[in-house]
Amino acid sequence: MSQRFWNLGGRALAAALLFSLFSAAPALAQAAAADPQVATSPPSPLRPEGGNVWSVFYGLGLNQEINHSARDIHIASAGVRWTHLWSPKLDGILRGHPGFGIELVPVTAFVKADETAWALGGNLLYEHHFVGGGRVLPVWKIGAGFLYADREVPAGETRHNFSLLTALGVDVMVAERSALFLGYRFHHVSNADTGRINPGINAHTMMFGLTFYR
Repeated sequence: MSQRFWNLGGRALAAALLFSLFSAAPALAQAAAADPQVATSPPSPLRPEGGNVWSVFYGLGLNQEINHSARDIHIASAGVRWTHLWSPKLDGILRGHPGFGIELVPVTAFVKADETAWALGGNLLYEHHFVGGGRVLPVWKIGAGFLYADREVPAGETRHNFSLLTALGVDVMVAERSALFLGYRFHHVSNADTGRINPGINAHTMMFGLTFYR
């Protein structure tokens, strides 16, 4: 991958993060002040009884060295996600639907210079879909999972790795129950000291996807 490509990715990542934060803030403020009995306009896809959310996503992660973690290994991934949302249980700024998600990630690429390791895996997630206003719905996620690669990642470590992640983003409604997703994810990958060495990989990731509320 060229340096120019990753410089462009860094700018896109910063734009995605800023868009997510600035888009989420007004909706969170409105959620905190709104009467729970008053419907939003346009109608929110979040049903009082909860429901299911299906997503397809793509992520591009730029490496961040933290505490001597592996350098110059970037991450790209694509997958699908199913989330079950329960009824709203929290009030104030956290008023919304907590949920449990399963993320299948059949394609993950660890890219360093001209070398690429391919991996597959999945994550279990806690998600919180905030009851916002208008067409912008904030979403927060935290989770953990497992990845298995076709070679050692990083070199000299192990082919199996565990992942930890947290993410903040927004669903921008484009139809009654369909949305475009844009967000930021911090992704940590390591072997949890099951190998000879464990430098780990950290990435700041911009996320794009489609979300379908059912």
